[in-house]
Amino acid sequence: MLKPFPFMHLKLPLQFAKASPRTALILESNILQIGIKAEWRAQHGRLVLFLGNKNTSPLLSVRAQILPPAHLKIELSLVPETIPPRAQVKCL
Repeated sequence: MLKPFPFMHLKLPLQFAKASPRTALILESNILQIGIKAEWRAQHGRLVLFLGNKNTSPLLSVRAQILPPAHLKIELSLVPETIPPRAQVKCL
């Protein structure tokens, strides 16, 4: 039986998306991989979060809490509750 993955709090400033390459790996462990992709057109930006399950069992009860700055207009999609084994999901 797998133990729950410890709570992670990642705080990414807006400058991360502008100053870094368009795609970046934020975190990688033997179970989970988190990446981000930034796309910018003038003042409009889109950040895509990638969650990868590196395990042979599904990741269950997946949650992501995204706290955007108040000065940005944000449209968030849902994060799937389950990530299948050896799969990657995209959260817009």
